[in-house]
Amino acid sequence: MTAPVETIDFDAVFADITARLNEDKRRRIQPPLVRIWDGDWNLRGYVKREYKASFQWIDNDTGIGEIEMPLDYYLSQWITDIDERATTQIHITCDKEGARWSGCLDELKVITDQDGKEYIRCRFVHDLEHLKHILVYPNPFVRRPLVNSGGRRAKGLNSYLQRCSFQRCGCFLEKLDGASKLLYFVTFFGSKVVSGLFLRETL
Repeated sequence: MTAPVETIDFDAVFADITARLNEDKRRRIQPPLVRIWDGDWNLRGYVKREYKASFQWIDNDTGIGEIEMPLDYYLSQWITDIDERATTQIHITCDKEGARWSGCLDELKVITDQDGKEYIRCRFVHDLEHLKHILVYPNPFVRRPLVNSGGRRAKGLNSYLQRCSFQRCGCFLEKLDGASKLLYFVTFFGSKVVSGLFLRETL
């Protein structure tokens, strides 16, 4: 007895491939979602009038983000009005194709070009910069090279989490849900506050 041969609907397969390619193209040409937040992570607005913007990704290091906006833009006026802002810190997030770049304001300039056009240039540093300054108490998972002679500052904590913690307790962590993992790391690393985007407060 001959086994039945499964037939393929080539038109349906071609239509599915075409639809996925079109969806991928739509995602790639869609503008990124750029948002400005205050120091308490309250949304202040969506950036829609930028002159130019760039966000730098660097593996295991701090990238730089820059954005230029006209001075008469409402977000520019809020950023430059330091005395009226409830918080001094400013955060930015840029979402593109499922990836997010987030950072905090490091430098602000008000610029007037030769044509008299006024605009602001904001320089942001990636949130990974905060991880470089988090104090880590000695614990069973911190290797000696990660702690300097001062005793407790661990640089490159992101690499540490990837190479050290997950290697030593990966099998254990796989059995925990997200909340349990969070509690586990807070217990060992001593951080008081874990933000939705990054660790915001040191010991």
